[in-house]
Amino acid sequence: MRYPTSIFRHRRLDASKHRKMKASVIIAATIFLYWQPTGDRWGANAASLKDKDKGDTCDPKRFDRCGATVCYYCRQDGFRIPASEREMVSYCREEKEAEECIKTYANKCLEPFPRQALQIFLSTVSKTNAQRCTPRGIREHLENYQCLDRSFEGLRACTNHSIYEMMGITKMAYDDQIPTGCCLVNKWKKCMFEAYSGVCDERGVRYIRKRVAQFGKDLVELACGEQYALGSEKCRKLEAKLPKNDGKEPRPKSMLPLMLKLIDSYA
Repeated sequence: MRYPTSIFRHRRLDASKHRKMKASVIIAATIFLYWQPTGDRWGANAASLKDKDKGDTCDPKRFDRCGATVCYYCRQDGFRIPASEREMVSYCREEKEAEECIKTYANKCLEPFPRQALQIFLSTVSKTNAQRCTPRGIREHLENYQCLDRSFEGLRACTNHSIYEMMGITKMAYDDQIPTGCCLVNKWKKCMFEAYSGVCDERGVRYIRKRVAQFGKDLVELACGEQYALGSEKCRKLEAKLPKNDGKEPRPKSMLPLMLKLIDSYA
């Protein structure tokens, strides 16, 4: 089996550690890319975690709902971008509750390897979301609200399409799974750029571009390098192998169940 040399250039690890390290990197990167803050008109949804998710800590459906609460562009329930300081404060409170829900699930319900992957991710996303919920972060969000609102449907379409494609990765040959993930991540980024660059002013483009670029940047570069750039011969061949989604498999509310499924294939 051949791995991207960028990950192991300075290390010698046995095959088992190779597999788990690479899986952790690409899985954490993929979760981070698709896990983004959610916002809506904060009536019924603001109480969703308290009212709907009092069930068993290890209920996978509850876990998925908590993941959907912090997934900016993958929900299908009519939510909207926070449009005021009050709505941002409500979002930040709800997002924090969802983080705690997922952290509890990871600590109490998962085996060591998937738990470690989620913990790595949570430490990063918690820091990012905490920065967004500072007075400065809220101010920057509201200054770019029109751009975020105008580009929202296009950005959500990019993310939903990518999720459906990602659902096929675990059905591929083992050696193709991580490289295909690298190609789809780059494809998602290109789709996102096209969606917001056409409807935002220069300031808005800079704001969203920075946000998209920061999601999993170091992890993706570590796992993928430059050999799986969008449009490369390797990516064209890998995408041709990707099983098409026939719509029979239920789409998860978030990326988290899919990521755990991918982790299981490397355990």
